[in-house]
Amino acid sequence: MTKKQVQPKKKETPQVKLSYPMLYLQVFLTITMIVLGVITLLNSKMLPWFELSLGVTLLDIALNNALFYKRNGGTILYAVIGMILIGLSIMAFIGVEF
Repeated sequence: MTKKQVQPKKKETPQVKLSYPMLYLQVFLTITMIVLGVITLLNSKMLPWFELSLGVTLLDIALNNALFYKRNGGTILYAVIGMILIGLSIMAFIGVEF
């Protein structure tokens, strides 16, 4: 008879305790963006603030996609659109008009 082959035990990797401050920030920024979006519908002068909050939210989403979800497909798109929106809002604050 053949002896049972014992498979060596797999080394257990220590579980890293994750904290989710960036995810909480994303929730806060999303709520802020929705509120500013509604306010922008009533008062068009708030558009630069809405663009700024949308841009920062998209940058946070890009960072969360890369760090937590390990998805790189949309990360670049989110980051580029976020930077464009932040740039447009900064130009609106400075006074540049299109």
